[in-house]
Amino acid sequence: MVRWKGWLIGLVVALSLLGALYAALTLFFLDYFIDFWWFSSLELRGFFLLQLFYKYLVFVVAVLFFFLLFFVNFFVAARFLGIKAPEDAAKDKAESKSAYKSIVRQFRRVSMGLYTPLSLILAIIISQPLFSRWEDALLFAFGRASDVDSVVFGKDVSYYLFAFPIYTLLEKRLLISIGVLLAATALLYWAEKRSLAAQAKRLPAGARGHLSVLVLLFFGVVAWGFILDRHALLFTGAHAPLFSGPGYVEMIVIVPLLWVAVFATAGLAFSLVYYIHKRRGAKIPVVFAVIIFLSIGARHAPFITNMVDTYIVKPNEITRERPYMENSIRATLNAYGLDAVERQYYRIPSRARAMDLDEIGLNLKSVPLWDREMLKDVYYQIQGLKPYYRFASVDVGRYTVSGEYQQVYLAARELYIDNLPAHAQNWINKHLRYTHGNGVVMTPAAQGGDQGLTFFIEGVPPVSQYGLVPKQNRIYYTGTDVPYVLVPNETGEMDLTAEMKETLFHYEGMGGIALSNLWRKFLCALYFKDRNIFFTTKTTKRTRLLFRRNIQERVRHIAPFLMLDNDPYIVAAKDRLYWIIDAYTTSPWYPYAAYCEKGFNTIRNSVKIVVDAYEGQVRFFIADPSDPIARAYARMYPGLFRGMDELPATLRRHLRYPQDIFDIQMSIYRKYHQADPEVFYQEQDLWEFSKAYHGKEQIVMKPYYLTLDLLEPGKREFFLLLPFNPINRDNLRALAIGRSDGENYGKIVVYIMPEGQQVYGPSQIGTVVDIDTQIAEQFTLWDQTGSEVLLGRMIILPIDNQILYVQPVYLRSLTASRFPELKRIIVCMEDIAVMDKDLESAMSQLNARVQERRRRQQETFPTIQQLIEGPPGASIRIPQISEPSIGPVSRPAPSPVPQPSIGPVSRPQENQLGTAPVIPRKSEQGSPPVVPQDDGQDSPPVVPQDSGQDSGQEIQQDDGQDSPQDSGQDSPPVVPQDDGQGIPQDSGQEVQQDSQQTGPVDEI
Repeated sequence: MVRWKGWLIGLVVALSLLGALYAALTLFFLDYFIDFWWFSSLELRGFFLLQLFYKYLVFVVAVLFFFLLFFVNFFVAARFLGIKAPEDAAKDKAESKSAYKSIVRQFRRVSMGLYTPLSLILAIIISQPLFSRWEDALLFAFGRASDVDSVVFGKDVSYYLFAFPIYTLLEKRLLISIGVLLAATALLYWAEKRSLAAQAKRLPAGARGHLSVLVLLFFGVVAWGFILDRHALLFTGAHAPLFSGPGYVEMIVIVPLLWVAVFATAGLAFSLVYYIHKRRGAKIPVVFAVIIFLSIGARHAPFITNMVDTYIVKPNEITRERPYMENSIRATLNAYGLDAVERQYYRIPSRARAMDLDEIGLNLKSVPLWDREMLKDVYYQIQGLKPYYRFASVDVGRYTVSGEYQQVYLAARELYIDNLPAHAQNWINKHLRYTHGNGVVMTPAAQGGDQGLTFFIEGVPPVSQYGLVPKQNRIYYTGTDVPYVLVPNETGEMDLTAEMKETLFHYEGMGGIALSNLWRKFLCALYFKDRNIFFTTKTTKRTRLLFRRNIQERVRHIAPFLMLDNDPYIVAAKDRLYWIIDAYTTSPWYPYAAYCEKGFNTIRNSVKIVVDAYEGQVRFFIADPSDPIARAYARMYPGLFRGMDELPATLRRHLRYPQDIFDIQMSIYRKYHQADPEVFYQEQDLWEFSKAYHGKEQIVMKPYYLTLDLLEPGKREFFLLLPFNPINRDNLRALAIGRSDGENYGKIVVYIMPEGQQVYGPSQIGTVVDIDTQIAEQFTLWDQTGSEVLLGRMIILPIDNQILYVQPVYLRSLTASRFPELKRIIVCMEDIAVMDKDLESAMSQLNARVQERRRRQQETFPTIQQLIEGPPGASIRIPQISEPSIGPVSRPAPSPVPQPSIGPVSRPQENQLGTAPVIPRKSEQGSPPVVPQDDGQDSPPVVPQDSGQDSGQEIQQDDGQDSPQDSGQDSPPVVPQDDGQGIPQDSGQEVQQDSQQTGPVDEI
C-alpha cells in the first residue's frame, strides 16, 4: 500500500513538473528557442543575440538610472530625518546620546527597507516608455552627424533624427521623476522643520542644500522643455497645406516668448534657492512665476497669434512668409532626395513630323506592350501546366538576350496548394509532398499582335533557346503565403520531368531548422501546434523544417526597423533564382520637411535585400552609404549589412530604382519643384499625376519602366517614367525619369514641356482614340463576334524629340478560357491615331499620315518660306526696286478684275523655271498680313522685311489660281526678273532670314 502511494505521488510530481515545463516553454521560452535555431540557420545567430541583448539592456539601463535617482534622493533625505538630540544632553549624558543613535539607526534601517522597493517600482513605471522605444534609444546611442545642417537653429539634421525624439521622451520622464522627488522631500523636510521648531532649531544646511539641488534640477528640466518646444516648432503643421514648418508667427512671436520663459524659469529657480537659504526675497520668485505664466499664456492664447496673423501677415503674406517658404522648400527637397533633380527642357516641334524608323528601331523593340496583370492570366493559361502552380505577379527586368539589351517580363511559377482537389489537401501533401514552385517564365516586353508570345524561358523543367535558364530552378521561398514543409523526407517531393510526368525530388539545400532529434521535433510541434510534426515517421536525420517562406515576412522578422517595398522581383541568375527586395529607412523627424501621406517626412532607398529562392538565405546590402539612419543601423548591428561591392555583379546589373519610393518622391516634387516662393505660394505651376484610360476606366497613372536612349543618345537605358499634367488640365506638362543603370542609379531627371505649346496628355489621347472612326469601326466589329475589346495601359514614348503614345488592344473571348490576346497596337501623335498588328507597321502608317497631313497643310496654308521657295526646282525672282521718293507715290492704273466663269477654268502653262512666289505686302495702313507659319519645318523660314514704304509692287506666284489682290487696287502684278545669279537685288528693302530656329530641336 505504501509503495503504491509512493508511485502515485511520484507520478503526480512528474506530471506537475512536465506541466510546469510545458507552461514555461509555451509562455516564456518556446519562441526564443525556435527563433534562435531559425536565425542560426541564416547565419545570424550573433545578430539575434545582440538584438535580444539590446532590447533588455535599454530597459535595464533606464530602470537603473531612475532607481538611482529615486534611491539616492530618498537616502539623502533620510540622513536629515529623525529625532534630533539636544546638544546639552549629548554632552552631559552619554547614555542618552547612545540611546538616540540607536533610535536613529533603527529609523534609517526601516526607511531604507521602504525606500528601496519604492524606488524600484517607481523606476520600472517611469522606464516603461523607454523600453517600448528601445530602438530609438539605440539610434540615439549609435547615430552620428549627417554633415547636413538644418535650415534654422544651426543644428545638424542628425540631432532631430536621433536625439530630439529621445530628449522629448526623457524630458517628460525626468520632469515627472524630479517633480515626485521634490514634492516628497519637501513634504518630509516640512514635517522635520515642524519638529525642530519646538526646539527653536532651523532645518539642517544639508537638507536645505538637498532641496536647492532638487529645485534647480526641476526647473532646469522645465527650461530644457521650453528649448525642446522651440525645436518642435520645426514640425508644426500650422501652415499646411501651404508649406510645412514654422512661419512668421512662430519665428517672430512664439520663439521669443519661449526664450522669455527659459530665462524666467532660470530666474525663478535661483530666486527660490536664495529664499530657501536666506529666507528673504519671497516676492522675486513670484515675479518670475508671473512672467512664466504670461509667456506661456501668450504663446498658447489664439488671440495674440491671430492678431499678428490677421493684421501683419495676411496683408503681406508673400513678403512675410517668403523666407520660411524657402526654408520649407529646401528642407523638403533634401529630405526626399530631390535636391539633386536634374531639370531639362524637352523641346518638340509645334507640328508632328515623320520619324526615321531605322534610327528608332531599337527603342521600339523594348516597348512593354503587355499589361502586367493581363500577362499574368496569359502565363497561367499557357505556362501554368499543373493546377498547383500559379503566377502571383509579373516582374519587369532587363536582360542581355542574343547580345542585345532587352526589356523583359518574367514571373515565378509558384506553388499554390489550395488549387489541389479537396480530397488531396491532407497533411502529407501540404507539408511533405507538394513543397516548391518550379522556374520562371520570361517573355520580351515588345510583342506584336496576332503573332503569339515569344518565350525566352518556358516549361517545366525550364528551357531556353537563349541560354537564360539557371542551374537550380526550384522555388521554396516565395512572395506568397505557403505552409511549412519538412524536407527531405521518405515520401518524396512532387516534381515534373521534361515529358510533364510527375516524379519525386529530394531537397538538398541547407535552409530551415534541422530536425535531428526528438527534442527539436517536440518543441517545433509545440510551436506550430501540430502534433504530426512529432509523431510522423516520414522524417529522416537530414530532414529540415522550412518555415517563414514568404520572403517579406522573412525579412520583416529579421529587420522590422526597415520599410519594405511592395513589389519584390525575381532574378534569374546563372546559378539559381533570387528575390530582390528594396528596403527604405524613414523618419518623421526631418526638420522643416513636408509630410507624405504615409506619415513620415524623409525616406531613402538605402538597403537592397537578396533572398535565395532555394535555401532562403537573406543578405542585406547598403546601397546609400550617405544615409545617416542606415549608417546608425550598420554600427548598431555589425555584420548584418554589407557593402554593395560584395553584391555579385550578376545580381547588381538587375537592380532597379523602385516604383514605391519614386511614387512618393514625385507626389512631393509635383508641388515642391516650384523653387520660387512667389510661384510656390500662388501655385502657378502645380502639377498632378496624369490620368489615362485603362479600358473604359480613367485612372491615375503610376510609374512604369521603359528602355530607351532618351537620356544619352545612342545608349539605351532602363528607367522609370511618370507623366505630369498641370493641375486641373489635361495637357502634358512634364516627364519624370528615375534612372536604374550603373553609376546613374537613383538619379532623377525631369523633362519640362515647352511653355505656351500644346502637348497632348494621356487623357486627351484617349479621346483621340475614341473618336477615330476607323478604330471605332474595328472595335464595334469585334464586339459583335462574341469577344470583348480591352485597352491596355497607355505608354508614353519620348522619342526623337517628339511624344508618342502607344496602347495595346486585347481581345478576350466571352465564352472560352477568357484570357486576353494581343491583337493590335494603337500609336498616337498629337491628334493622329493609327492601329496596326505590330508596332513597326503602326509607326509606318503613322509616318504616312503625318506626311499626308503636312502636305495638305502646306498646300492649304503655305508658310512664308514655302511661298518664297515655291515648288521644288523653282527660282526666286525679286524685282529691282528703286529708292522711294518723299511724298506721294504714283501708282499704275488698276486693271479690271476678270469675272470667274462657271465651269472648268483654263490654267496657264507653268514655265520650266517654276512660278514666282507671292509675297504679301503691307496694306496702306502699314499692318502686316497674317500668314500662317509652319514651325514643323526643319529649316528656319525666310521672312521679308518691309521698309515701311509702299512701293506699289507685288511679287506674285502663278499657280493657276486667281491671285489675291491688294486692298482696293486693281493694278496688274509686276513679275520680278531674275538677275541670273539667284540673288535678289533690292534697293531700299532687305530680305532677311531669321537666325532663330523654330523647327524641331535635334538635341535636348
